[in-house]
Amino acid sequence: MTKTVFQINDTVRCIKSTLNHGSLFAGKTYKVRGVSPRGSVIQLEGYSGSFSSHRFELVSRVPTFKLGDLVRFSPDALSQNYAFTRMIPLGKDLRVSSIFADIIYLGPYGGVPARFLIAAPKPAPAPAPKPVKKFVPHSIKLDTDDVMAVLSKHLKDTLGLDVKVERVTECFGNALELEFAK
Repeated sequence: MTKTVFQINDTVRCIKSTLNHGSLFAGKTYKVRGVSPRGSVIQLEGYSGSFSSHRFELVSRVPTFKLGDLVRFSPDALSQNYAFTRMIPLGKDLRVSSIFADIIYLGPYGGVPARFLIAAPKPAPAPAPKPVKKFVPHSIKLDTDDVMAVLSKHLKDTLGLDVKVERVTECFGNALELEFAK
């Protein structure tokens, strides 16, 4: 079993009450306000003493944010009410402008406790551009010499005839009668 190293602002649940302090109760949740360098001892909000971390289990962890991260208010009622009462827009991604302990500053909206925020979802990748439908005319005029050169090349490449088409004599449905140069 791996040991959880707690962080400041974690919510923890007591799994083993204390006899000497008589103030910790199994099943009750507490907020961590300090952690020893190796994580073996924690301090709790509202208590002056330190407690062995093996007496607790992690309930929830306040997300950690960096400068420039996009955040939004958590969907829970308490977070939504916090934003509403301070006239901070709900459903809008806000950029972290500075951080002080567990207070996240959101530019002109001021500081907000980190527990009310969640990371904003990453934007979906931009859809691939749709291919541009090119305009294809219904008819065009071609230079007669160019058409004869193409027909001559086609006859050579497909039928092996080394001839030069001089003119189209007649059209029959989907067939052409060609006259070759002498």
